[in-house]
Amino acid sequence: MTDTTVKNNETTQKESDESTSKGDIKHIGYAGLIARRFFRQRSAVVGLIILLVLVFFALFGANIGKWAYDDPDFLALSAGPSASHWLGTDSGGSDLYAMVVRGLGKSLMIGIITSVATMAIASLLGTAISFFGGWVERVGMWLLDMLLVVPSFLLIAMIVRTANATTGWIWLIIGLTAFGWVAGAAPPRIQPSFFPKLSSEYQKALIPVIPYVFLSFLTYA
Repeated sequence: MTDTTVKNNETTQKESDESTSKGDIKHIGYAGLIARRFFRQRSAVVGLIILLVLVFFALFGANIGKWAYDDPDFLALSAGPSASHWLGTDSGGSDLYAMVVRGLGKSLMIGIITSVATMAIASLLGTAISFFGGWVERVGMWLLDMLLVVPSFLLIAMIVRTANATTGWIWLIIGLTAFGWVAGAAPPRIQPSFFPKLSSEYQKALIPVIPYVFLSFLTYA
């Protein structure tokens, strides 16, 4: 009876090993794991769809309208919505629909560039402050605490106001990036004593965390 049980267990183990070797167990990469978890969140999928619709509208919306944003209609000043001007015109005769499409493209560009830049700066500086420690940590934390009390919104408004209409959006990106990374530099900060304890295996295990940090910063921004 005992021999029969042992043989059955060996047979079951052998079949399990054979099924595993045949590829019945599928290993999912980091990108696939992130995508699977992302698409399980209904709100994230809805947000992604809205973002794609806005990007499509910003890229191709100007081809649908009849007027360009820099082509005023002096025969329809401050006109209401019509077949020619879908959203009407302003006091200068510029088509409001064309201006909305133009502004949407600039807004998306400002948001994406600012989010990526602030994420990169906050991750690098926040991690560097923790990694080096000592006087680097003291100076870095003093800098963060000082920038947190600066009226950033007022300074950004003053910077953009002094710029002209052509380069105003560029200065807006610079201002938002210069002050936007401060709030995100604290989350990546780890206790400096933690780094020496990490072996090479643990250091490799930290690599998959990078995409999650990237997505969290984009969501936050």
